[in-house]
Amino acid sequence: MNKAILINGQGRQYDLLDSALSPGFQIEGLGYADDTDFLVIGGRYYPLEENSEQKSLETTLLFMDAADSKYYEFVKFARHNPLTLLYGNQNGEFYIPCRLRSISKVDQLGIRRYPAPVQLTQMGRPYRIITAECKSGVGTEGKIYPYVYDYKYANEGANRISIRSDSYLNSACILTIYGSADAPIWRHYLNGELVETGAFSGTIPSGNRLVIDSRSMPQSIIEYDAAGMVVADRYQLCDFSTERFLHVGEGDNRYVLSHNGITDLAAKVEAYIEYEAI
Repeated sequence: MNKAILINGQGRQYDLLDSALSPGFQIEGLGYADDTDFLVIGGRYYPLEENSEQKSLETTLLFMDAADSKYYEFVKFARHNPLTLLYGNQNGEFYIPCRLRSISKVDQLGIRRYPAPVQLTQMGRPYRIITAECKSGVGTEGKIYPYVYDYKYANEGANRISIRSDSYLNSACILTIYGSADAPIWRHYLNGELVETGAFSGTIPSGNRLVIDSRSMPQSIIEYDAAGMVVADRYQLCDFSTERFLHVGEGDNRYVLSHNGITDLAAKVEAYIEYEAI
């Protein structure tokens, strides 16, 4: 383990390794456990719906030197949900969505330091973030994202973006198309096969951007202006005969864009590659 940082809902960070003050610091609960229900027929087991078990991550912080106030500050920090654990190991850096389940405190008379066992409920699979983009002379890109991306791919060419995934899970992504763009169309090819398409019947003015988000719940297609303010929900202006929302599959993912304009499009894909175990 080379990194264990909690990020709270306000964007503030808390370095668990700094607070642990122990070379034996550990986080338990990482890994995978199956929680699938089975139907038994004739001595054979048939999975009804494959699910992974919701995990509980456990660690112990050591508070000392003004331990009461440090404990209090951590509790205030951790109650600003949602929490994200930025965890780094030899395989890279991963984000684990979670929330505080419990933190224990044993106060002993005359002792001003104490261990505090912490339990975090995992709220989703670990993921890493990959971003890639294609640029043009038209369009602007606002740096509004809070995380540092693990990888950055170079511009592949006009209206094309490529991302490679090493996870067998089907993961969400966010496609951003920068204006100006007239009736843009987007296509997703997985290992050379067309698997998803989408189309927007409107026009994105210069300075604005259309964000097609398969990660949000519910999924959304929203236009923003240059200041990051919502212009309008554009879901109803998209082609309902298509999938509309894009994902990332195992292998080579290529996103190809086109529109009625004479200029190349500026666009970006943020892939949230999920893993069952890290």
